[in-house]
Amino acid sequence: QRAAIGLVQQYTSKEGHSVPELLEKLHPGKTPAWSAATESSCFQHVRVRAYVSGADMPEPIAYDFLVDINGPSIHPGNPVSEKIVRGLSEPLPAVSASALPSGAAP
Repeated sequence: QRAAIGLVQQYTSKEGHSVPELLEKLHPGKTPAWSAATESSCFQHVRVRAYVSGADMPEPIAYDFLVDINGPSIHPGNPVSEKIVRGLSEPLPAVSASALPSGAAP
C-alpha cells in the first residue's frame, strides 16, 4: 500500500505533471490526506485516496486512483479523479520569450 501511494505521489508524466501538482492547482494551500486500500491482492491492485478538505470547502473531496503495482499504472477510481488523470497528459503551457530571464532561450 505504501508503494502504491508513493507511485501516485511521485509519478511524473511525459508532459511534466504530477498528481500532487494538479491537486495543488485545484486546491491551493490544501494538503491532501493520503490513504490506500487493497482492491485485489491477486492482481496487486490498490485504491489510493487523496482526501482534500478545508474550512473554506463546502464538502471534502476524495480523489480515488486505482493503481496496478505490476504495470505500474494509475487509473481514475472515481469521477472527480478523471480530471486529474486527464490533466497528467495535457501539454505544459508554452513559455513566451518575454517570460524568460534575459539571455535565456525558449
